[in-house]
Amino acid sequence: MELLIKILVNVFVIAFIIAVFAAIIIKVIDLPSILEWISKVIKGKDWYSKTTTEVDGKTSGIYSAKPLQRTEEVLLEERLKMVVGNSYIVRVQVNLLTVLSKNTSHYWAPGELNRNVDFGIFGKDQKLKVVVELNGPSHIRSDRIERDRKVESMLKSAGIPVIWLRTDKDNAEWYLRQELRKKGLHIPNPNR
Repeated sequence: MELLIKILVNVFVIAFIIAVFAAIIIKVIDLPSILEWISKVIKGKDWYSKTTTEVDGKTSGIYSAKPLQRTEEVLLEERLKMVVGNSYIVRVQVNLLTVLSKNTSHYWAPGELNRNVDFGIFGKDQKLKVVVELNGPSHIRSDRIERDRKVESMLKSAGIPVIWLRTDKDNAEWYLRQELRKKGLHIPNPNR
């Protein structure tokens, strides 16, 4: 009986605490605004419909087009294509979600595969053989280091090797050929 009373008291205390927090949350948040936002999202309406802004009396879009690649990426793409020739296909900004799948029922975050890598080297069978990442100065930041570790871990588990290159290095054709061969690709010798 004493144990039952303790359990009931604990349940009452927990219910009271939850009720107090709920009352505080309802007072603090603007519930009607949140419900209106949820309603718009459910109905499929654009909840952020402002697509232009005015700066110095000029109206412009909030969004603007930007290049797919930086200059050093364009140069590396050209070199990679020269090195692999017709043996492989070079693709830029490859989204891992399109080339990897989760083979387990273990928990995984839905967005974990939604990451792009700079270059994918694909076989004629359209399967990813090697990933090439070109890292600039931003990759010394802790968030980028963590992102790179996650990407490498996912690719490693799929048996896909990664070549890490740096923007402050030459990345000459001979070096790319050497690195791709180390990763198991059959790279033809250059025409002389």
